[in-house]
Amino acid sequence: MENFQFAGLAIILLGAVPCYLLAQHIEKHKHWGLFAGWDPSKISDEDAYGTQLCKGIRGFSIAFGLGGTLLFLNLARGELMIAGVVILSALPMFYYIGIAKSLYGKRPPGK
Repeated sequence: MENFQFAGLAIILLGAVPCYLLAQHIEKHKHWGLFAGWDPSKISDEDAYGTQLCKGIRGFSIAFGLGGTLLFLNLARGELMIAGVVILSALPMFYYIGIAKSLYGKRPPGK
């Protein structure tokens, strides 16, 4: 097994799977406080906001896992590909964070 295959396997087993399972646990048991910086006073609908954040984490973990699979199967090689997988897999997470803030975040008075 080559180094890039080890990297792909590590991305899948140590990155993507735990993130996905954590998102499932948070959403199922409604442990919204596990999100860093969770402040209910800035959120209009906690359940909907938390659900959007969990969708973002699941999207991140799926994209991260697909990148790890590409590395493991030797379909993508190189350090640049590893950096690309890490950076591009974060896009779904930031997308859902933006949706959650725009739909369910409270705006300060006067804005």
